[in-house]
Amino acid sequence: MSSTSGDVIENENYPTPEAAVRSLLSMIDFKPGDTFLEPCCGDTVDADGNPTPCIYNLVPVTGYKKDWAEIRAGREFLGMAFGDKRYDVIITNPPFSLSEEFLKKCQNLLAPGGTLIFLQRINWLGSKKRIAFWNDVGFPDKTPILVPRPKFDKSKKGTDSCEYAWYIWDPEGDRTRRIKSGLSHSIAEGYKV
Repeated sequence: MSSTSGDVIENENYPTPEAAVRSLLSMIDFKPGDTFLEPCCGDTVDADGNPTPCIYNLVPVTGYKKDWAEIRAGREFLGMAFGDKRYDVIITNPPFSLSEEFLKKCQNLLAPGGTLIFLQRINWLGSKKRIAFWNDVGFPDKTPILVPRPKFDKSKKGTDSCEYAWYIWDPEGDRTRRIKSGLSHSIAEGYKV
């Protein structure tokens, strides 16, 4: 995801910055036995075959309890059938143009008492066209804003042109109890405020 002026990378493939992922994961308490889904996992290995620091690789869930989708790998999330599968934790950085569809499907795939986390622009909350959408899905319980502003396109100078946040639906609050309700900040590891 990147705030652009119409120049969008194919499939909106904007890898989530490692610092943003690590900051979030440092505030989540996974439970033994949790199942996990990353609907837009991106590249899990680099050109040399080494693991990348993506959400899927950094989440502390292993083996058969971990699932993924990625359009460039032939596993397009919105078209996948999951049957009766439900997940305790879903974390993703979805394509901005499909965020509404992704959120609705993720909510349907969430197990009772589950935690759903989306990385998204702050301006996703706005727009009159999304009023009905937000009334339908409900606002997130927690919205930590990323500090510093992330950089999604490494070919460009500086950071992105808008603010981002982790949108967190965790009604029980037990996995994200270290994150304040409402608006707060998610400060990247090593960043001095």
